[in-house]
Amino acid sequence: MNAELSSADGCRIACPRSFVRNTWDCLQSLTRNGEPAGFQNQERASRFDYEDLDTVIGEMRKCNEFERSTTQFKLVMPGNLAGA
Repeated sequence: MNAELSSADGCRIACPRSFVRNTWDCLQSLTRNGEPAGFQNQERASRFDYEDLDTVIGEMRKCNEFERSTTQFKLVMPGNLAGA
């Protein structure tokens, strides 16, 4: 999906593990009803710098992107790591 978005100069989509279900629901709404509103909150991906893979993975880890539990881990918006 991100390859297609990138080839059209679109914003990439990064899906934190804790939001997988929500992201699938948004995709279904988009494909079945043509309703993209659910993706308006998916701007997180555009805030990461993708120039270096190791750096972006490290930043995603700091933002809790790979955690599964939304009760144990709060997602931190990229760029707001000082208080994390």
